[in-house]
Amino acid sequence: MSMASEFAITRICASAVEVEAATIPAKNRPSNATEIHAVLEFLPYLWYPAPPMRDVARVAGDKRVERFSPVRELLDAGILTIAGSDWPVTPSVSPWIGIETLVMRQAPGGAGPVASLVEWISVAQAIDLFMHQAAVALGVAGKRGSIELGKQADLIIIDRDSFTIAVGDIHNVRVLRTIIDDKEVYQAAR
Repeated sequence: MSMASEFAITRICASAVEVEAATIPAKNRPSNATEIHAVLEFLPYLWYPAPPMRDVARVAGDKRVERFSPVRELLDAGILTIAGSDWPVTPSVSPWIGIETLVMRQAPGGAGPVASLVEWISVAQAIDLFMHQAAVALGVAGKRGSIELGKQADLIIIDRDSFTIAVGDIHNVRVLRTIIDDKEVYQAAR
């Protein structure tokens, strides 16, 4: 398997190989991902000026870092792509931080330099990585991952519309209620 030297392949996910931290794949590797039915996972929590990214730039060089987290390229190529948190290494597992940073390509709130702006994706695409694409990767897309008739409908109620607010404010979205299997399992303090 030629991708093994480029990525850390960590587990079999449904009927595919999951490649974690697919941060800077070699240019010819994305096409190989479809051949082996790989799921590429990105860690949208690691943007400049985070210390890990400075280290990556120093070791890999500026030219390779230009292809940092090529999410747009992989989505355009039809490669199953998901987002992960790398928790507990990262300080938060909030998907809102990941959604915002996938779109803005920089630290939450628009802080610091932009990483590979050509890889920008929309808010809807970023949310899809966390929901539908993740369900596909787990092999449960027939039951979960999107709102459709006949699917399980666990849901959250949030304090604002993540599609209409400024992208740099998405990391501030807060969950007010969580409902799983028709039961409220979380309600934010008032």
